[in-house]
Amino acid sequence: MIYNRRKGKKDKKQCQQIHFTRRAAQRAGIDITQEKREKIIAKINAGDYIDHEKQSNTRSIYMLTFEQKLITIVYDRMRKELVTLLPMGEEYAIAVN
Repeated sequence: MIYNRRKGKKDKKQCQQIHFTRRAAQRAGIDITQEKREKIIAKINAGDYIDHEKQSNTRSIYMLTFEQKLITIVYDRMRKELVTLLPMGEEYAIAVN
């Protein structure tokens, strides 16, 4: 179980950060730091992505390039946090026209 010093458990945003960091290393070989996380979020906010698709009221899927790699990520608009990096495959890739 993941703990923090105040409540005993990490909040949802902290868990999303940990999950995204692990999936980026596992699926794309990208070592995510706070600075890299902020750069990806800045690219999303600036509209510097290839395509996007709304998944729900709070989450969207974005396809963008980062460190010369094409990545597909899920972004939580409510918490302004990266949720996960999806594996590149037919069932996850956004159809780019």
